Amino acid sequence: MSKLIVAAVTCALFVSSPWFDVSSAKAAGNSTVDSYITLNGTNYLNAADNNVWDFTGNMTMTAWIKPDASCVAASVLCMIVNKENSWEFAVNGGNLDYALTNSGGSWSFYGTDIPITAGVWTHVAFAVSRSTNTMTIYVNGQLASTVTNATYVPTTGANSANGLTIGSREAGPWNSKWSGGLDEVRLYSSAFTNASQAVAAMNTWGPANASGLVAYWDFNEGSGDRKSTRLN
Repeated sequence: MSKLIVAAVTCALFVSSPWFDVSSAKAAGNSTVDSYITLNGTNYLNAADNNVWDFTGNMTMTAWIKPDASCVAASVLCMIVNKENSWEFAVNGGNLDYALTNSGGSWSFYGTDIPITAGVWTHVAFAVSRSTNTMTIYVNGQLASTVTNATYVPTTGANSANGLTIGSREAGPWNSKWSGGLDEVRLYSSAFTNASQAVAAMNTWGPANASGLVAYWDFNEGSGDRKSTRLN
């Protein structure tokens, strides 16, 4: 068993039911083998509340995602990563979607018009700049959307006592569990300001030497009930 290491804090990230990693070549001609986690729409990973991911200010989430067809269907919400009652990033009805809680404890869900294709690996980066009330989204290292709106990106976020969940919501009245592949999930306590940062995250295997990186999951353990992250 391994443990999720976050800064100087150690906590367990448990999977809700058995899972396995799928091996894939890191790059053509490279002997190093990378792996990604596959979720089947019923299992997910979660960890207890930790102040490392209590983002009430700026943040960025990046990940490689490959949803199954069931995750891009109309009216289906498939969560990438979530801290219930604080923030979440998802695919909803086949498009990227996010929600950020305000200081009063309520949140507004914003559905973008950025489509995600089933069965295709796509790199996504959501950058939250609180001071400008701006969400910037990069897809495959390219600027895809910039939204400036104080309702959808409140100046001050809200912390919650809920844990972190990858591939699901910790709570919710609807099915939000991911079906497909996920890899290289990273959380930053800073907001990306340009596409070159998204490109660096997209093309770097291992914990990139990036300002504000606080958590990283590469899903390379092979099997088990916990995953690990390594930081610089």
